[in-house]
Amino acid sequence: MNDWPTYNQTKIADFVQELKVYFGNPLTIDSIYRKELDPKDGLDLWRHEAGSSVAEMIHISTRFEGESNFDKILQQLLNYYKVVKYHRKSTPKKY
Repeated sequence: MNDWPTYNQTKIADFVQELKVYFGNPLTIDSIYRKELDPKDGLDLWRHEAGSSVAEMIHISTRFEGESNFDKILQQLLNYYKVVKYHRKSTPKKY
């Protein structure tokens, strides 16, 4: 999300929606790398930078988890951090 050119974007859902509008839906490694760079659009470099990071995430997930579906990968990440956040809240602090 940091490389995506939308200023002050804080919602993952908004970021994902813009990714899919730009790179296509379903979001795949191929759809990301097939998107041509528009040299006249200065923001395109940032979109492609973000797309490269997403493609790398899909590649790593495919290799180590056997999952290439971007939506499922994202859901697994969100579920993981939801559990981590809950665990931190419910664990007493040790001093």
